[in-house]
Amino acid sequence: MSYTTLQIEQTGKVATVWLNRPELHNALNEVLIAELTEAMRQLNRNEAVRVIVLAGRGKSFCAGADLDWMRRAAGYSEAENLAARASAPAPTWTGCVAPPATARRKTWPTRKSWPPC
Repeated sequence: MSYTTLQIEQTGKVATVWLNRPELHNALNEVLIAELTEAMRQLNRNEAVRVIVLAGRGKSFCAGADLDWMRRAAGYSEAENLAARASAPAPTWTGCVAPPATARRKTWPTRKSWPPC
Protein backbone atom coordinates (compact mmCIF):
# COMPACT_ATOMS: atom_id res chain seq x y z
CA MET A 1 0.00 0.00 0.00
CA SER A 2 1.14 3.54 -0.70
CA TYR A 3 1.07 6.07 2.13
CA THR A 4 1.20 9.86 2.03
CA THR A 5 2.25 10.46 5.64
CA LEU A 6 4.31 7.33 6.39
CA GLN A 7 7.37 5.57 5.05
CA ILE A 8 7.96 1.92 5.85
CA GLU A 9 11.32 0.19 5.61
CA GLN A 10 11.94 -3.47 6.32
CA THR A 11 15.35 -4.96 6.99
CA GLY A 12 15.19 -8.60 7.86
CA LYS A 13 12.71 -9.08 10.68
CA VAL A 14 12.64 -5.38 11.63
CA ALA A 15 10.13 -2.95 10.12
CA THR A 16 10.66 0.76 10.70
CA VAL A 17 7.56 2.95 10.35
CA TRP A 18 8.53 6.58 9.80
CA LEU A 19 6.05 9.37 10.53
CA ASN A 20 6.71 11.62 7.54
CA ARG A 21 5.27 15.07 8.14
CA PRO A 22 8.50 16.80 9.25
CA GLU A 23 7.26 20.27 8.25
CA LEU A 24 4.55 19.89 10.93
CA HIS A 25 6.75 17.99 13.41
CA ASN A 26 4.85 14.80 12.50
CA ALA A 27 1.67 16.10 14.12
CA LEU A 28 -1.21 13.62 14.05
CA ASN A 29 -4.17 14.30 11.78
CA GLU A 30 -6.93 12.07 10.46
CA VAL A 31 -4.84 10.90 7.49
CA LEU A 32 -1.78 10.00 9.56
CA ILE A 33 -3.88 8.19 12.15
CA ALA A 34 -5.73 6.17 9.49
CA GLU A 35 -2.50 5.31 7.66
CA LEU A 36 -0.72 4.36 10.88
CA THR A 37 -3.63 2.12 11.86
CA GLU A 38 -3.61 0.38 8.48
CA ALA A 39 0.19 0.02 8.44
CA MET A 40 0.17 -1.62 11.87
CA ARG A 41 -2.57 -4.02 10.76
CA GLN A 42 -0.57 -5.01 7.69
CA LEU A 43 2.66 -5.42 9.65
CA ASN A 44 0.84 -7.48 12.28
CA ARG A 45 -0.24 -9.91 9.55
CA ASN A 46 3.29 -10.13 8.10
CA GLU A 47 4.91 -13.24 9.58
CA ALA A 48 8.36 -12.03 8.48
CA VAL A 49 8.17 -9.01 10.82
CA ARG A 50 9.14 -9.61 14.45
CA VAL A 51 9.93 -6.02 15.53
CA ILE A 52 8.29 -2.70 14.65
CA VAL A 53 10.18 0.53 15.28
CA LEU A 54 8.15 3.74 15.21
CA ALA A 55 10.22 6.81 14.35
CA GLY A 56 9.76 10.35 13.07
CA ARG A 57 11.41 12.19 10.19
CA GLY A 58 12.81 15.66 10.87
CA LYS A 59 13.62 17.36 14.17
CA SER A 60 10.71 15.94 16.15
CA PHE A 61 9.35 12.45 16.67
CA CYS A 62 5.74 13.69 17.01
CA ALA A 63 4.31 16.99 18.23
CA GLY A 64 0.97 15.43 19.18
CA ALA A 65 -2.30 16.40 17.54
CA ASP A 66 -2.31 18.69 14.51
CA LEU A 67 -3.91 21.92 15.78
CA ASP A 68 -5.39 22.75 12.36
CA TRP A 69 -7.11 19.36 12.32
CA MET A 70 -8.39 19.94 15.87
CA ARG A 71 -9.77 23.38 14.88
CA ARG A 72 -11.56 21.85 11.88
CA ALA A 73 -12.95 19.01 14.00
CA ALA A 74 -14.15 21.45 16.66
CA GLY A 75 -16.42 23.01 14.04
CA TYR A 76 -17.97 19.70 12.98
CA SER A 77 -21.67 19.21 13.54
CA GLU A 78 -22.89 16.17 15.45
CA ALA A 79 -23.72 14.47 12.14
CA GLU A 80 -20.21 15.16 10.79
CA ASN A 81 -18.62 13.78 13.97
CA LEU A 82 -20.74 10.63 13.74
CA ALA A 83 -19.88 10.23 10.05
CA ALA A 84 -16.16 10.68 10.76
CA ARG A 85 -16.34 8.15 13.57
CA ALA A 86 -18.19 5.65 11.37
CA SER A 87 -15.61 5.97 8.57
CA ALA A 88 -12.63 5.66 10.94
CA PRO A 89 -10.91 2.31 11.09
CA ALA A 90 -12.38 0.21 13.87
CA PRO A 91 -9.81 -0.49 16.56
CA THR A 92 -8.85 -4.13 16.80
CA TRP A 93 -6.57 -6.01 19.10
CA THR A 94 -5.21 -9.41 18.24
CA GLY A 95 -3.94 -10.17 21.70
CA CYS A 96 -1.33 -9.31 24.26
CA VAL A 97 2.11 -8.11 23.31
CA ALA A 98 4.91 -10.54 24.00
CA PRO A 99 7.82 -9.25 26.08
CA PRO A 100 11.06 -8.54 24.18
CA ALA A 101 13.01 -11.64 23.28
CA THR A 102 15.93 -10.42 25.42
CA ALA A 103 13.63 -10.31 28.46
CA ARG A 104 12.10 -13.75 27.96
CA ARG A 105 12.84 -16.63 30.23
CA LYS A 106 13.23 -20.10 28.85
CA THR A 107 9.90 -21.06 30.40
CA TRP A 108 7.97 -18.24 28.68
CA PRO A 109 5.93 -19.08 25.59
CA THR A 110 7.19 -18.57 22.06
CA ARG A 111 5.46 -16.42 19.45
CA LYS A 112 3.45 -19.38 18.20
CA SER A 113 1.84 -19.84 21.59
CA TRP A 114 1.70 -16.16 22.55
CA PRO A 115 -0.46 -14.45 23.75
CA PRO A 116 -1.67 -16.45 26.71
CA CYS A 117 -4.83 -14.34 27.03
